[in-house]
Amino acid sequence: MSFPATNPSDDVEVGEACAVDDLDASASWDRRCVRACLLLVLVVAAANLWKLGFGLDSDPVLHRSGLTTVSEPPPLAGTHTLDPNDGSTLQALGIAAGDQWLDGDVPYWNRYEGVGMPLAGEMQSMAFNPIVLLYQVPHGFLLAQILLESIAGVATLLLISRLGIGLLISLGAGIAFAFNGTFAWLTNAAMNPVAFLPLLLLGIEVAHSSTNSRRIGGWALIAVAVSGSLYAGFPETAFINGLFALGWCIVRAKGMGRSELVAFARKLAAGAVAGVVLAAPILVAFIDFLRTADVGGHAGGFATSTLPSTSISPLFMPYIYGPISAFSGATTSPNLGGFWSSIGGYLSAIQLFLAIATLGIRRLRPMHIAFGVWFVIYLSKTYGFIPSVITLVNLVPGIDQLAYFRYSQPSVSMGLLILAAFGAHGLVTGEVTRRMMVRSGIVCSVALIGMAIYAREETQFFVAASRYRWYFVGSVAFALIGIGVAAVLALPSLKTWRRMGFAVLLAAEAGVMYVVPQLSTTRVSHVDMGPVDFLRANLGLQRFYTLGPIAPNYGSAFGIASINLNDVPISKLWGAYILDHLDANTSPFTFIGSFRANPSGPSSLDELVRNLDSFGEVAARYVVAPSDPGTTQRLSDAGLTVAYDDGDIAIHEVPGAAPYFGIVDGGCTLTPLSWQGVDVTCEQPATLIRRELADDGWSASIDGKAAAVTTTHEIFQSVDVPAGTSRVTFEFAPRHIGLAWLVAAFAALWLLGVVGLGSRERRRALIPRTTIAESDAA
Repeated sequence: MSFPATNPSDDVEVGEACAVDDLDASASWDRRCVRACLLLVLVVAAANLWKLGFGLDSDPVLHRSGLTTVSEPPPLAGTHTLDPNDGSTLQALGIAAGDQWLDGDVPYWNRYEGVGMPLAGEMQSMAFNPIVLLYQVPHGFLLAQILLESIAGVATLLLISRLGIGLLISLGAGIAFAFNGTFAWLTNAAMNPVAFLPLLLLGIEVAHSSTNSRRIGGWALIAVAVSGSLYAGFPETAFINGLFALGWCIVRAKGMGRSELVAFARKLAAGAVAGVVLAAPILVAFIDFLRTADVGGHAGGFATSTLPSTSISPLFMPYIYGPISAFSGATTSPNLGGFWSSIGGYLSAIQLFLAIATLGIRRLRPMHIAFGVWFVIYLSKTYGFIPSVITLVNLVPGIDQLAYFRYSQPSVSMGLLILAAFGAHGLVTGEVTRRMMVRSGIVCSVALIGMAIYAREETQFFVAASRYRWYFVGSVAFALIGIGVAAVLALPSLKTWRRMGFAVLLAAEAGVMYVVPQLSTTRVSHVDMGPVDFLRANLGLQRFYTLGPIAPNYGSAFGIASINLNDVPISKLWGAYILDHLDANTSPFTFIGSFRANPSGPSSLDELVRNLDSFGEVAARYVVAPSDPGTTQRLSDAGLTVAYDDGDIAIHEVPGAAPYFGIVDGGCTLTPLSWQGVDVTCEQPATLIRRELADDGWSASIDGKAAAVTTTHEIFQSVDVPAGTSRVTFEFAPRHIGLAWLVAAFAALWLLGVVGLGSRERRRALIPRTTIAESDAA
């Protein structure tokens, strides 16, 4: 597909200020582009850091660890993010991975979750991503978010600029995507691959350009984006983004001759393959874990899952039902809770207006068709509007295993933003006529008003929530006024301000909606590390179980082993053991000490008391519980003794909890060296039991010689040891991981070689770089 150049006199910014040729460090960058990128990063940083000055710290450890107390309510009702897994998986497990790297270990395994579980293979920890090292510093989680949003914004700026759109509008679009609905609402691991979607599209554009100019290489940026998406730790988002990028490739291939098409396909394939090979270590760890993992709803349970139809109204007016979860407890309808627990972001009314305004531009027709198809798929899979589309799309391998309704939002946002940028550019250059603009305004206004009327059906169920009306009216007005401002900017008298106006409008709308949930950040006190310090000093190699305080997975962050977990995927062995021996009224994915599969069934405390011997068998030495008389008395009656109590949190000791290392039969003396090694002295051959989850990746050695590891007690490891004194050591690594690191290193060297060769070829040939705005046939 060709995007013919507009008349330079219509937009003096059309040009190659932000062109980037693969990874060529010698590529010349216009100073304006450098300044634009720096300004974008500063805006992203400011939009995230301002809240710290007002005590609105969203660091997950303050809100998810179970070790803080509320000191002051937030300025706005609701919560600051959709999913508590920003803490229990992304931060907690990310800190565990960073700790291992700093200790000189590769984070293959996490001994602090459950009875041990793969860490890299779990994916959400981003175990092989350097970003986890940021979690080791104060406000590291926020810094990581700023970094990801900056990557997304800068890549979008470069992408939009490369499409022949002026730098100011490209800057506005870059800021808009840096503040997209997923980054604003969903700050768990699902947001991480979003940063690499515009980078992937930019790589495709570079490959397209290098194909037209008959240059070698041009695919290295694709490889970086693909591998970055996979190392980001959330394969669902990465997979959906990859499908969107595939559609972009098809759009860009239109109009190519046969030889150019073959060359383009080769570059795309080279980039994709190189990216996958670069990510071989994390993929091998993930696939190896999946062999023995339970993935819950991802085994096909999400194939036909959709959101309630009333969820369509917040798509372009995201706060029409109030801030996140603000009124979920003030409605008699179940729809609102289902919406907030399952949605993954929102879109932009102004971008919709600008995108629809481009429908009369013939050169964009392939893009309109492609995005139209993608949007129909999104609406069908998310809201269930066209069941036949759901059935058809589920034929694509892997789609039925994804929560498409939640994780497809970034790709839809990107497609809409690209068209919106063309719309703003067309209004600047005159390519979008007044008639096209008026038509778009009417369509958008009618659609928004219709959505607002539809939303009234849901708000009729609100009770004791009068304030919701302000959010309802404000959301509708904000969307309609935004469209009105965009229309005003198209007036002839504002022609000289039009380019700047659209840039500011795109950025400001996204920025305002991005900041709203930050105002729902609860002000909390510091983390009370007293219970953690006690467990660090007394737990040894054994574990604890929590009934609430010290939230699940945060044992991984604090270096204290907890049998609780809140995760997907998990080991099938451990999941079955939880239900069979520890708590029959929970979910193995949310074994958090409070979740009840049947709310009217036995409580977590009931199940703990009933199965106390089984808890002791998994080396759970302590139970952490709220410090209240009823719980304390119940545990005391069961034989537990209070070992720590600070008035808020009490820690009870389980009588007779099994040691981490033990002997199945026979008498031996055990001297643990660490959780991976023990000296054993036996008068006769015996069987050593290690209460760590059995997995094929574990190997053992006795005095340096390989020893067989077998499974005992359903889930644990055992090794036969000889008479005398022996040193038994254990090591874990996913199967074939050594080969994965080798091929990844080879791919990195190959990538560097190709980039270097391409740079030399370009310098020698002095071939001028072309932008997408120029004719592809030139």
